[in-house]
Amino acid sequence: MFSNELAEAQSRYLAAVAALDEHHRHHLRTIKLVEIGAASREDLEMATSQYREAESNVSNLRQKLLLLGMSAQRIDSLNSSSQISSEVTVPSPSSGTVTSRTVNSGEVIEANKELMRVTDLSTVWVVGQVYEKDLATVRVGSGANVTSDAYPGRVFRGRVSYVDPKIDPATRTAQVRIELANPAQIFKIGMYVNVAFGAQGIAITTPVVPKDAVQAIVNQQFVFVATEKPNEFTLRPIRLGPESNGVYPVLEGLSAGERVVVEGSFLLRAEWLKQHPQGPQ
Repeated sequence: MFSNELAEAQSRYLAAVAALDEHHRHHLRTIKLVEIGAASREDLEMATSQYREAESNVSNLRQKLLLLGMSAQRIDSLNSSSQISSEVTVPSPSSGTVTSRTVNSGEVIEANKELMRVTDLSTVWVVGQVYEKDLATVRVGSGANVTSDAYPGRVFRGRVSYVDPKIDPATRTAQVRIELANPAQIFKIGMYVNVAFGAQGIAITTPVVPKDAVQAIVNQQFVFVATEKPNEFTLRPIRLGPESNGVYPVLEGLSAGERVVVEGSFLLRAEWLKQHPQGPQ
């Protein structure tokens, strides 16, 4: 974006830095003059006060430049008026996908106007409507199987993260929110899916994992399971049933609702083997 306010703030900042430099030199000269008796203590106090005020002015203007979008590195490299620019880059505060845009090239932007909306789609929410009579089988933390007509034959594992305490009087249903991993962003915003819940937190069907999530190490099959910490995974041995349509049923080693790495699991395997050349102990 282009901002005249930013350019003016840079100009005032450069002037304040120059004034600070002058007051600094004057302050040092006054100290030396006091030492030889050529200046009074009052002169030193005034020079010190002016120096501190100039420091405060530079600090305030620097903070304003930061608020206007300039990086600390760019401010530090600002040394002359020839470097003043009215262009400001607006970085996204988080990584993700642009899901809406409310501005166009050449448009005048007012303060606090939303420019774009960035959404982390690596995990999505599935919102289901559960009838009142079926709510006893659903609780926070229980597993859920999600299927979609867009991906026939595939079953995706999610976990219930919220159950609405209110019942819709018209439909006699409550909303239930399921957190679901979204590899390669295959699930789209507004998409319709089917949800099957477990009874008392136990999945109705056997947990399944995609073929790409399974890694073989020393004749044993493993998956990398997500932990509560971001970007931290645990290597987990599993026992699988026969493959069907690109997925394996998990007979042992994985609980319903646990999330496993699909894309990037081979790279995690290679990194794990570098750290554990002897293989699993």
